Amino acid sequence: MSIYDALNIEPPTQVEVVQDNESIIIPDGGNAPEDTDFNYARGNYYEIIEQGKAAVHTAMRIAAESENPRAIEVLSGLMKNMADINKQLIMMSKDKADVKTARGTKSTQPMQQIGTVQQAVFVGSSSDLNKLLAEKAVKE
Repeated sequence: MSIYDALNIEPPTQVEVVQDNESIIIPDGGNAPEDTDFNYARGNYYEIIEQGKAAVHTAMRIAAESENPRAIEVLSGLMKNMADINKQLIMMSKDKADVKTARGTKSTQPMQQIGTVQQAVFVGSSSDLNKLLAEKAVKE
């Protein structure tokens, strides 16, 4: 016995299979690598948001028709995820603007020490350490 017999419905006569054959567009390299990465990630976010909109509409329809608590829970989770993705898109744009601002302003003042160094580690051989200590002793 099939599900169609159990539900007394006709099986579908035609099944539509959708294949996504989009090709990946590789930028020409005219932009800086971080701009290329930003544009690629931004495009991915837009695609995810558009697909998420369709998923929210479908989940909303299913939740309304079934009035199933689990369907409503899934819908609310999907809506939260969409809100998070939108927030990430905005933060990504803000981060890019912050990076451009930081590159545009060159500080003439040396960096201030924020904290105190508790432990210092020397990476090198013992002869290198002896040379550094000898040079420091000569300077003083």
